[in-house]
Order: sequence, then structure tokens, then C-alpha cells
Amino acid sequence: MQSRAVVVAACLIVPALGLPLVAGGQPKAKRLDPAPVILSDLREAGDEGYLVAGRWGMAAPLATAFIDDILLVGSGTDIFAYEASGSGAKLLSAVQTPGVVRRMRPYDRRLYVANDSAGVRVIDYRHPGRPEDLGGIAEWYRVSDVALTEELVLLAVHGDGLSIHKRSNLERVSQVALPGYARRVEVLGDTAFVTSGPAAGSAAEVDLYAVDISDPASPQVLAEKYESKTSVYDLAIHSRRGFVAEGSGGLGVIGLMGTRHFARLGAFVTSAISVAADGDLLYCAGERSFLVLDPSRTPPQLRGVYETDEVLSAAAARGNLAAAKSGGTKVQLISVERPTAPSAITTLDFPANAVGVFSKGDIVYVAAGSEHFEVLDVSDRSAPARIAELVGPGNAMAVSAQGDLVYVAARVGVAIIDAEKPGEPRVVGYVGLQTGEERYVGIAAQGTKMYVASGSKGLMIVDVTDPGKPAIISMTELKDWSYDLWVEGEMVYLADGRGLALVDAHDPAAPKLLNYIETPGEALDVVARDGIVFVAERDVGVEIYDWSDPEDPKLLSKPEEPGTCEGVGLKDNLLYAAAAENGVYVVDVTDPAVPKVVGSARTPGIALDVSPAEDFVAVADFTGGVAILQEITDDGR
Repeated sequence: MQSRAVVVAACLIVPALGLPLVAGGQPKAKRLDPAPVILSDLREAGDEGYLVAGRWGMAAPLATAFIDDILLVGSGTDIFAYEASGSGAKLLSAVQTPGVVRRMRPYDRRLYVANDSAGVRVIDYRHPGRPEDLGGIAEWYRVSDVALTEELVLLAVHGDGLSIHKRSNLERVSQVALPGYARRVEVLGDTAFVTSGPAAGSAAEVDLYAVDISDPASPQVLAEKYESKTSVYDLAIHSRRGFVAEGSGGLGVIGLMGTRHFARLGAFVTSAISVAADGDLLYCAGERSFLVLDPSRTPPQLRGVYETDEVLSAAAARGNLAAAKSGGTKVQLISVERPTAPSAITTLDFPANAVGVFSKGDIVYVAAGSEHFEVLDVSDRSAPARIAELVGPGNAMAVSAQGDLVYVAARVGVAIIDAEKPGEPRVVGYVGLQTGEERYVGIAAQGTKMYVASGSKGLMIVDVTDPGKPAIISMTELKDWSYDLWVEGEMVYLADGRGLALVDAHDPAAPKLLNYIETPGEALDVVARDGIVFVAERDVGVEIYDWSDPEDPKLLSKPEEPGTCEGVGLKDNLLYAAAAENGVYVVDVTDPAVPKVVGSARTPGIALDVSPAEDFVAVADFTGGVAILQEITDDGR
């Protein structure tokens, strides 16, 4: 794939406008991050012929927690431990888990991790600089939260409700089905409180249920649920009352004394996305504010507020310290030593979710969403190392490379980067786009031309003979939104959502639309070879066309799997299909009329983009960072 990716914000790097650009590049042998402790069981159940040999697991943070003065941040599949104080945060260790870190719960210096598709993990943090894996269990569905009692581990599981386990050995005791997808779980005495909603990823209509767990082997859902007027984003329990973060509906207060009936006692008017309790105080993170509240009154009394320009979420607190996710990629460490005047201590910055990849030798270039372009050294396939980073004011969406130049696309521009020394990348040119909406942009380079699928503006062709002075040659509007493209000779195949366009670019100043075919699914990506075209379609999978005659395209076949596809890559006779939450499928297309699925691999996140290299495949795995896939050999490796 020559690169397409999901868009979240605005531009990437605009040196011509004088915006800040920070290079994190170091000599190739120098890694920017500590080598993580890699937990066992990285190979996912269901792998057929291929495995995740290694991962760079950093992504947008989703969870925070404290063990005494140790701040823990879940970033993609990694957990970073910091020694936190009023003067800052010192990185102590990194752990790579098998799945995306959704939620973390400490208990006696052990950390229980809701590990998404990898189930639940337990990590010993008695020595924070040397965390130890204590094992875990895998659930068939995705684990989104974990709560603890002295004897039980309670899991909120998407599609499986509440799962109850023994804390001594994590053996499953029972399971309670709930409507929709379970999100959060808290426990008070013999009652578990679980939020559950209609669809994964949706915040609408999430309700609160009470489950009697006095007999763990036979739990009972109590008669009445709490129906929020908006939605329940988060839940904390303090003094036998529930505090529910209801977004624009504020911070609701619910009486939990008689759990067969939820009594709404009142609400604190605010934007409430996340809530946490510690000691005598309550902490609420929301839009542009972090509140310190006294929960002994109804509604809670405001003690202090920390204001910011970002949306805050994923709140945690311990003693004089608190933390919250800030915006998409940052974590704020906050002093609450004076509850009436909470203040920022420091900000920890993380890459966003990986949305585009391009492999070149032992180097993988990553478009990592908000503000980040990353360079990975994967010479050790089992331990990818970040060796350089460029940080700008916007959103890196797609990446491609030719020779020593790397092209990084954002919604409003393409940065041209000199990567002759991969550990020391530098921006040498820039060309601006105006795509309007925030969706997809694809990019490819061939010879002295750069081709851009530029959203609503269609196909843009740029002369990059002088990379420092790129010049737009032409802009050609097409039928729909231009997602991604593939260039073969002078022909450009362009996926535009509704279908596939064939453009003759023999004269780059006047490209001609030769033909167009509509596809049954949303056409997101395309690769081609010798007139055989492979189209990635959401909710359909891959379709293969014979377009050797520009005037007469023919549908040749459709592989049985995958059932949906976000991106495709082609190497020799193998087609690699990024199938979102279903990982990556490998299809033998030696005979494109009779494609055969020959392998697959589960990835921990959402596979959006693939880039095959000599003996590995790089996968932009969104919340799972970047996965490195390899074929399983006869010796099992």
C-alpha cells in the first residue's frame, strides 16, 4: 500500500509557516525509548501461518493509575512506569503487554490490566524498575475494565457482560450476560456495578446495572438499571454512593444503599468524562477542566479546579498527585497537595495511533496520527526500536518513500523529508493541500512526480525534481472523495469510496479519467500489477479486477476472507489485507481468478495499513502501535 490512513485532527509539519518542528532523531544505533519488558504469549490465538514477531506498542494513552508514588500510563499495548513527585516524573520502566491497555487497577503493588483482546494480565510492581509478569488469562471477547475484591477479579467484557474469576488463580467462576457491550465495573460489598451500552466505541445510551455477587457462582442481575439522560462514561464509588460521569449531563450522584433501586440524589453541573475517588476527595476530568470535589455533600462541593485548553479523561489520583489524559496524546501530572489550587507539574507526550506505515529495508516509517512521524529500526524483528521522531502541530495521516526521500501527508499538506540518515530525518520541502473535511489522504511517489489522493480535491500531481521547491502540476477532481491511489507506469488507480477510477497521467498537466467502476463496498485502498487490480473495501473485503483493457474492466474474483478490508499490500504473489479488528490475512494470488487464503495473524489493535518487506510485514495497528509479522517456519519460529 502506498498509504492511506484515518484522520483525527489537522496538519502535520509546515516549516514554510514557521511552525515549531522538533527532531528527536539520533544516530541509527540509538533508541529513543527504553527497551520494554516483553510479557509472554505475544502470539495470538488463531494465528495461521504467521505470527506477530515483534511490536512497537506505543499509541495514544487510554489509561492511568497510581501505585503509591508510581504513575502508570497505558500507551497502546505498553505500560510506562514513572516515579512521580511534585517536581516531575522520571521514567523507570516499560512493559509490553499482548493487548491494548484499556484500564489498570492496582492491588497490593500488583497491577491488574484490562488487556482488551488479550484478556487480563497481572504485573508485579514491587520493584517498579523491574516489573515482573505474573501471567493472565485470555477472554474470547475484549476486556475493557477490571475491578477487585479480596477474593474475586471482576471483568467488564465487550459482548460477554460481567466475567467473575478467583483472584488466587484467575479461574473463571461464572459469567453474567448484559445487554450490549460492558464498559466499566466497580464493586461495593456484594454488589458489582457495570456500565453497558449498545455498541463498541459508541458513548450513546450506556446504562448502569447492578449485579449481586454474594454467591459468585450464581450472580444475579438486580431488577432495575440506571438510565442516564445522556450516557454513563465513567463510574466511581465513594461513601456508598455512585458518581457517574455523564458527559454534558454532568456528574450524577446515585444512592447505592438499596441496590434494587437506583436513586438519583443530584448532580454537579459540569462536563464529566472521567471520575476517580481517593481518600476524602473526588476528581472529575472533563472538557477543559480537572475538578477537585468534596463528595460528602450532595451535590458534591467544588474544592478546586485546574483549567486547560484540552479535553481531559482517564483520571487517576493517589495522595498529593493526580493524572489525566489530555487531548489525544498527552498525560498531565497534576499536584493536588492543595486541593483548592490544583496545578500542573509536567506533561508526558506520547505518539498517537499508528495509521500508516512504509517499509524500506530494516526501517519502517510510521504516520502516527496527531503530531507524530516516527522512524523505527526493525533489524531485530522481535524488538522494533524507535530511533527518530518529528513532532509538528498536526496530524500525520499517510507515508510513502522513494530513494532517500520520505513523503508524509496530513490533511492540509505533505512534508518532504530527507531520510538519508534514518536516525536524523529533516524536512526539506512542503506542499500545501486544502482537502476540506477530515478523512483520508493517500500518497505515492514515482520518479520526479508525487501523486496525492487529496480528499475532495481529487488527484494532485506534484513535481518534486527539486524536493525543496515542490510545484503543483495539476489538480483533477473526481467523482467522490479520494482515499488512496496506486501508480503503475503512467496509469493511476484511485480508490474514492464509491469505486475505483483509472486516470491516464501521461500528460501530468492534463490527466484524463479513462474509466470508473463502482464497488459494492467502500473502496479505501488499491494496489495493481500488470493491469490486475486489488481493491480494499470496507464491509466487503478484497475484490480483484482485470483492468488490462482500460475500456473493459472485469471482476475476476473475491477471496473468501477477509470480510472487511482497510488496506492492501502486494509482494511477489502474496496479497496482504489489513482487516481492521480481524488482523491481517495473507492471500496467494498466483492465479488472481482463484485466490487462496494461505495465512492470517491476529494483531492486538485495529489493522489499517500494511507494508510488506523482504521477510516481514509492517502493520499500522492503530491502538496497537506497529506490529511486525513473519511467516511461521518449520521450527515454529
